[in-house]
Amino acid sequence: MVELTVRAMEKLSLAYFPVYIFFLITAHTFITTLFTQKFAESVPIFLINISLLPFAVFIADPITRAFKSLGNYVLKMRIFIVIGLLATLYYGIQHFDLSGMVAIVVVTAVVDRVFTTVKIYKTVGVKMSDIYLLKNVGKTAVVAIAAGIPTYFAYQQIKEITPNLGQQIISFIFSTPKETFVEMLSGVFTLGFTGIFFGAIYLSGIYFWGVVTEDEKEFVHSKIAGIGKLLGIIPKGGTEDLV
Repeated sequence: MVELTVRAMEKLSLAYFPVYIFFLITAHTFITTLFTQKFAESVPIFLINISLLPFAVFIADPITRAFKSLGNYVLKMRIFIVIGLLATLYYGIQHFDLSGMVAIVVVTAVVDRVFTTVKIYKTVGVKMSDIYLLKNVGKTAVVAIAAGIPTYFAYQQIKEITPNLGQQIISFIFSTPKETFVEMLSGVFTLGFTGIFFGAIYLSGIYFWGVVTEDEKEFVHSKIAGIGKLLGIIPKGGTEDLV
């Protein structure tokens, strides 16, 4: 059960960690591209909310369902947390702004996740010596952070260039383009170019550092080969060189 849980955590971390880092970097562009500059002030709220993503890697629900005692523990703990949350929100609504209120909910969710995870791991017999099982999760976190550092500086440069590119393309299509169209297209370009830059570094890191297994590499190769065949790039039966 522990090994299966760790494998699931590894797969979740491959998605959640890079998504978290990417949105930390591009949060302002992401929000304004989707909802225009009018919603720029909601960026801090977005950043607070996505802070839950790394904690989502720690799996709780499947194991909880396997032990009746865990179900009772989680029920009692969450009743206590909800009561505490309501009391905190009552105080916070009089003293905090919207970001503070969202932060209260996020912190409560993190506390719930931490206490539940600790209880679950004690129940299934996880020991401190088992921490080595999380080495690939740790590697994924390191690679995501490492990829995020150059991506941040690349993002600063990209977002300075894309407004002119968006303006030129929109002007070519429309004689009198709306400013919102220019902003949206510029944001799409910024997110796209930044995502390609970040993705190339991140995927290279997890590939060459041995985070993904050989079976997973072969699975990816087979999917790429299938797409290549569909597009006529790779002839049928000619996937050996790719693998």
